[in-house]
Amino acid sequence: MNVVGRDSAGGDTPAELEALRARMHSIARRRVAPDAVDDLVQEALRIVVERRLLSPGDGHTEGELRLAACFQVLRNVIGNHYQRERVRRRRLTGEDAAFGVVAEGPTPIEALESEQAVGLVERTLARMAATDAACARYLRTLAGGVTPREAARAESLEESAFYRRVYRCRQKLRALLEREGYFA
Repeated sequence: MNVVGRDSAGGDTPAELEALRARMHSIARRRVAPDAVDDLVQEALRIVVERRLLSPGDGHTEGELRLAACFQVLRNVIGNHYQRERVRRRRLTGEDAAFGVVAEGPTPIEALESEQAVGLVERTLARMAATDAACARYLRTLAGGVTPREAARAESLEESAFYRRVYRCRQKLRALLEREGYFA
């Protein structure tokens, strides 16, 4: 089966293209949403065929260099996809702001989930306080809205040292939550 609709006269055999398509599909599946994978791989293959990147010659003599060039095309196509998505989201939010549409806040389900998540973190912090009171104190202070700079001053620590401690405390909190079956 010829993936991109060209015959093998261009130097790219259907078997080579199919093997490349399978490898590109495997890579793209790990990097973009499932509904965009096929379109992005097909776009990358189109460019590969048009530029004859699989064909010997054209400055690419070694097979590995030709393959690397093909994957660079896929990388660029995926990057362009993410850039288009960012622009699209910006336009949507900009249009919403222009028309005066304001988000009304969380839905009841979102509010309930948020309340449950806060309760879960509070219970976990209470358990953490028994083994590491400083960590629980740091995280509660930050959750209360205090800036890291203010919290570092209150603890009589340099800001960089406070950040390192908070980083380790967050790791401990994450480990405790994972033991409970919650992955954050």
